[in-house]
Amino acid sequence: VSGRVLTFNGKSRNSSVIDTKTNTVVATIPMGGAPEFSVADGKGKVYANIEDTNEVVEIDAAKATVTKRYSIKPCDGPSGLAMDTKNRKLFSVCSNRMMIVSDPDTGKVVATPAIGASCDGVSFDPGTGYAISANGDGTLTIVQLVNGKYDVLENIKTEKGARTIALDEKTHNVYVPVSKAAPPQPGQRGTTYIPDSFRVLVVGK
Repeated sequence: VSGRVLTFNGKSRNSSVIDTKTNTVVATIPMGGAPEFSVADGKGKVYANIEDTNEVVEIDAAKATVTKRYSIKPCDGPSGLAMDTKNRKLFSVCSNRMMIVSDPDTGKVVATPAIGASCDGVSFDPGTGYAISANGDGTLTIVQLVNGKYDVLENIKTEKGARTIALDEKTHNVYVPVSKAAPPQPGQRGTTYIPDSFRVLVVGK
Protein backbone atom coordinates (compact mmCIF):
# COMPACT_ATOMS: atom_id res chain seq x y z
CA VAL A 1 0.00 0.00 0.00
CA SER A 2 2.77 2.45 0.94
CA GLY A 3 5.44 0.92 -1.31
CA ARG A 4 7.77 0.72 1.68
CA VAL A 5 9.73 -2.04 3.38
CA LEU A 6 9.96 -2.00 7.18
CA THR A 7 12.65 -3.91 9.04
CA PHE A 8 12.33 -4.55 12.76
CA ASN A 9 15.62 -4.28 14.60
CA GLY A 10 15.67 -6.01 17.99
CA LYS A 11 19.02 -4.83 19.34
CA SER A 12 18.59 -1.18 18.32
CA ARG A 13 14.91 -1.24 19.37
CA ASN A 14 13.64 0.48 16.24
CA SER A 15 12.25 0.01 12.73
CA SER A 16 13.96 1.11 9.51
CA VAL A 17 11.60 2.38 6.79
CA ILE A 18 12.92 1.81 3.26
CA ASP A 19 11.53 3.50 0.15
CA THR A 20 11.51 0.86 -2.60
CA LYS A 21 11.71 3.49 -5.36
CA THR A 22 14.99 4.95 -4.14
CA ASN A 23 16.24 1.99 -2.06
CA THR A 24 17.07 4.35 0.79
CA VAL A 25 16.14 4.49 4.46
CA VAL A 26 13.70 7.38 4.74
CA ALA A 27 12.92 7.08 8.45
CA THR A 28 13.85 5.27 11.65
CA ILE A 29 10.99 4.66 14.06
CA PRO A 30 11.71 4.13 17.80
CA MET A 31 9.80 1.08 19.02
CA GLY A 32 10.09 1.60 22.76
CA GLY A 33 11.35 -1.95 23.12
CA ALA A 34 12.73 -4.90 21.16
CA PRO A 35 10.50 -5.66 18.15
CA GLU A 36 9.94 -9.21 16.96
CA PHE A 37 7.71 -10.46 14.10
CA SER A 38 5.46 -8.06 12.19
CA VAL A 39 2.43 -8.25 9.89
CA ALA A 40 0.72 -5.80 7.52
CA ASP A 41 -3.06 -5.40 7.35
CA GLY A 42 -3.18 -4.50 3.63
CA LYS A 43 -4.58 -1.05 4.45
CA GLY A 44 -1.36 0.77 5.27
CA LYS A 45 -0.94 -0.29 8.90
CA VAL A 46 1.80 -2.60 10.16
CA TYR A 47 1.72 -4.37 13.53
CA ALA A 48 4.68 -5.72 15.50
CA ASN A 49 5.17 -7.60 18.75
CA ILE A 50 7.44 -5.91 21.31
CA GLU A 51 9.11 -8.83 23.04
CA ASP A 52 10.44 -7.21 26.22
CA THR A 53 7.40 -5.04 27.04
CA ASN A 54 4.69 -7.54 26.04
CA GLU A 55 2.97 -5.10 23.72
CA VAL A 56 1.76 -4.73 20.15
CA VAL A 57 2.57 -1.53 18.27
CA GLU A 58 0.66 -0.16 15.28
CA ILE A 59 2.59 1.74 12.62
CA ASP A 60 1.32 3.96 9.84
CA ALA A 61 3.76 2.95 7.10
CA ALA A 62 3.19 6.04 4.93
CA LYS A 63 3.72 8.44 7.83
CA ALA A 64 6.46 6.27 9.41
CA THR A 65 5.05 6.77 12.90
CA VAL A 66 3.73 4.62 15.75
CA THR A 67 0.01 5.34 15.95
CA LYS A 68 -0.96 2.97 18.77
CA ARG A 69 0.51 0.59 21.32
CA TYR A 70 -1.30 -1.73 23.70
CA SER A 71 -0.53 -4.43 26.24
CA ILE A 72 -1.13 -8.09 25.43
CA LYS A 73 -0.61 -9.37 28.99
CA PRO A 74 -0.75 -12.08 30.30
CA CYS A 75 1.57 -12.83 27.37
CA ASP A 76 5.28 -12.98 28.22
CA GLY A 77 7.85 -12.63 25.45
CA PRO A 78 5.75 -12.45 22.26
CA SER A 79 7.59 -13.57 19.12
CA GLY A 80 5.55 -14.79 16.14
CA LEU A 81 2.65 -12.70 14.84
CA ALA A 82 -0.10 -13.42 12.29
CA MET A 83 -3.33 -11.66 11.32
CA ASP A 84 -6.85 -12.47 10.24
CA THR A 85 -7.29 -9.33 8.11
CA LYS A 86 -10.98 -9.99 7.39
CA ASN A 87 -12.03 -10.24 11.02
CA ARG A 88 -9.31 -7.87 12.28
CA LYS A 89 -7.65 -10.16 14.80
CA LEU A 90 -3.97 -10.55 15.65
CA PHE A 91 -2.37 -13.78 16.88
CA SER A 92 0.75 -13.36 19.04
CA VAL A 93 2.58 -16.46 20.30
CA CYS A 94 4.29 -16.13 23.67
CA SER A 95 7.09 -17.83 25.57
CA ASN A 96 4.75 -18.69 28.46
CA ARG A 97 2.87 -21.17 26.28
CA MET A 98 -0.10 -19.12 25.19
CA MET A 99 -1.43 -17.54 22.03
CA ILE A 100 -2.84 -14.08 22.55
CA VAL A 101 -5.73 -13.20 20.23
CA SER A 102 -6.17 -9.42 20.23
CA ASP A 103 -8.26 -6.80 18.48
CA PRO A 104 -5.91 -4.13 17.09
CA ASP A 105 -8.73 -1.62 16.67
CA THR A 106 -9.80 -1.69 20.33
CA GLY A 107 -6.42 -2.72 21.78
CA LYS A 108 -8.08 -5.52 23.76
CA VAL A 109 -7.08 -9.15 24.37
CA VAL A 110 -10.00 -11.39 23.40
CA ALA A 111 -8.61 -14.92 23.99
CA THR A 112 -5.60 -16.75 25.46
CA PRO A 113 -5.60 -20.37 24.18
CA ALA A 114 -2.77 -22.64 25.35
CA ILE A 115 0.00 -23.67 22.94
CA GLY A 116 3.18 -25.76 23.13
CA ALA A 117 6.51 -24.69 24.59
CA SER A 118 9.34 -22.81 22.83
CA CYS A 119 7.14 -21.31 20.11
CA ASP A 120 8.52 -18.87 17.57
CA GLY A 121 6.38 -18.70 14.43
CA VAL A 122 2.64 -18.54 13.78
CA SER A 123 0.55 -18.42 10.60
CA PHE A 124 -3.12 -17.72 9.92
CA ASP A 125 -4.88 -19.53 7.08
CA PRO A 126 -7.91 -17.51 5.90
CA GLY A 127 -9.21 -20.50 3.95
CA THR A 128 -9.55 -22.76 7.00
CA GLY A 129 -9.67 -20.19 9.78
CA TYR A 130 -6.73 -21.91 11.48
CA ALA A 131 -4.16 -20.00 13.52
CA ILE A 132 -1.17 -22.37 13.63
CA SER A 133 1.61 -22.05 16.20
CA ALA A 134 4.97 -23.78 15.56
CA ASN A 135 6.40 -24.92 18.88
CA GLY A 136 9.97 -26.00 19.57
CA ASP A 137 8.74 -28.82 21.81
CA GLY A 138 7.78 -30.66 18.62
CA THR A 139 4.14 -29.70 18.13
CA LEU A 140 1.92 -27.53 15.99
CA THR A 141 -1.02 -26.06 17.90
CA ILE A 142 -4.12 -25.39 15.77
CA VAL A 143 -6.48 -22.69 17.11
CA GLN A 144 -9.84 -21.94 15.50
CA LEU A 145 -12.83 -19.69 16.17
CA VAL A 146 -15.76 -21.99 17.03
CA ASN A 147 -19.12 -20.68 18.26
CA GLY A 148 -17.61 -17.31 19.04
CA LYS A 149 -14.67 -18.69 21.04
CA TYR A 150 -11.05 -19.32 20.08
CA ASP A 151 -10.24 -22.91 21.09
CA VAL A 152 -7.45 -25.41 20.49
CA LEU A 153 -8.62 -27.74 17.74
CA GLU A 154 -5.62 -30.07 17.73
CA ASN A 155 -1.96 -30.48 18.67
CA ILE A 156 0.00 -32.15 15.86
CA LYS A 157 3.31 -33.87 16.52
CA THR A 158 6.27 -32.61 14.49
CA GLU A 159 9.88 -32.74 15.72
CA LYS A 160 11.73 -31.03 18.53
CA GLY A 161 13.18 -27.71 17.40
CA ALA A 162 10.62 -27.19 14.58
CA ARG A 163 9.53 -23.72 15.68
CA THR A 164 9.25 -21.57 12.55
CA ILE A 165 6.59 -21.85 9.88
CA ALA A 166 5.47 -20.83 6.38
CA LEU A 167 1.96 -21.27 4.95
CA ASP A 168 0.71 -21.98 1.42
CA GLU A 169 -2.79 -20.49 1.36
CA LYS A 170 -3.73 -22.37 -1.84
CA THR A 171 -2.94 -25.91 -0.65
CA HIS A 172 -3.33 -25.16 3.09
CA ASN A 173 -0.01 -26.93 3.68
CA VAL A 174 2.41 -25.54 6.24
CA TYR A 175 6.18 -25.90 5.99
CA VAL A 176 8.27 -26.28 9.13
CA PRO A 177 12.10 -26.37 8.93
CA VAL A 178 14.11 -28.42 11.40
CA SER A 179 17.58 -29.87 11.98
CA LYS A 180 18.75 -32.55 14.40
CA ALA A 181 20.62 -31.19 17.40
CA ALA A 182 24.00 -32.77 18.13
CA PRO A 183 24.72 -34.17 21.61
CA PRO A 184 26.12 -31.38 23.81
CA GLN A 185 29.85 -31.45 24.50
CA PRO A 186 31.57 -30.54 27.80
CA GLY A 187 31.79 -26.76 28.16
CA GLN A 188 29.66 -26.14 25.09
CA ARG A 189 27.52 -23.01 24.98
CA GLY A 190 24.55 -23.00 22.64
CA THR A 191 23.31 -25.71 20.30
CA THR A 192 25.14 -27.34 17.41
CA TYR A 193 23.50 -29.43 14.71
CA ILE A 194 24.28 -32.66 12.92
CA PRO A 195 25.62 -31.92 9.42
CA ASP A 196 23.19 -32.53 6.53
CA SER A 197 20.26 -33.07 8.91
CA PHE A 198 18.30 -30.01 7.75
CA ARG A 199 14.92 -30.76 6.18
CA VAL A 200 11.46 -29.25 5.83
CA LEU A 201 8.41 -30.98 7.29
CA VAL A 202 5.20 -30.59 5.30
CA VAL A 203 1.95 -30.73 7.27
CA GLY A 204 -1.42 -30.73 5.52
CA LYS A 205 -5.07 -31.39 6.21
